[in-house]
Amino acid sequence: MILLTTTSSVIQIVTGEAVNSINVQASFIDVATSIIGGNPSYANTLITTATTTTVVPSPASSTQRALKNLDVYNSSVASCQVTIQHTDGTTTVDLFNYTLLTGESIHFAEGRGWYVYDANGNLKEVMSFPGAVIGPTGPQGSTGATGVTGPTGANVVQRVVRENANYNAVAGDFVLCDTSGGPFTVTLPLSSGVQSGQTVTVKKITTDTNAVTIACSGSDTLDNNASMSTAVYNTAVEQATDGLSAWSIY
Repeated sequence: MILLTTTSSVIQIVTGEAVNSINVQASFIDVATSIIGGNPSYANTLITTATTTTVVPSPASSTQRALKNLDVYNSSVASCQVTIQHTDGTTTVDLFNYTLLTGESIHFAEGRGWYVYDANGNLKEVMSFPGAVIGPTGPQGSTGATGVTGPTGANVVQRVVRENANYNAVAGDFVLCDTSGGPFTVTLPLSSGVQSGQTVTVKKITTDTNAVTIACSGSDTLDNNASMSTAVYNTAVEQATDGLSAWSIY
């Protein structure tokens, strides 16, 4: 996660001269020091000029804001230089700097970090950054001692699928939902048949007002509900299972 802990802390995006239409969606949780639990919220921003734009505003007094997901989509007809930065009102640091091509999107997800999808919705494995220079290869260091074997993690295989109708997800899916033809439902796998900690991510990628519904199998629950829906463009919802009977959004 990325934390905003003061009333001066914000997340900003600096756009280059070629900007025409940069769509930004941020999802975050606010936690007040006097309240148990958090209050989920989001911010949608359209950037049309070369400027510095606040896309995640500062939290209220006595409140900490935790950024869960950030999506930046270039719907312009030209590439645009995008710099995402964090400032506490005194010190500003760059978090991610990339020339976003037409139709591409930058994403930040808690627990995964930064990644980029191309215009076809495919994960970009190799990215070039402006001004980057590869330095000479340094000398090979000596072999270190073998560390202890860590615990076995969840057997998660991340795969990206694009759907436009009802779909039964499997553990590890990243489902890109095209609702331009109408609303539909993505059904999560039965929690008891999935190893604890595995995830399914559902993202609405079209600008229409149709909703995508995330539904549970059997008597499973999703944050204590049987289902949830979103019609907000570029919203990504990631949920993890306890391996028993529940999924949790995080």
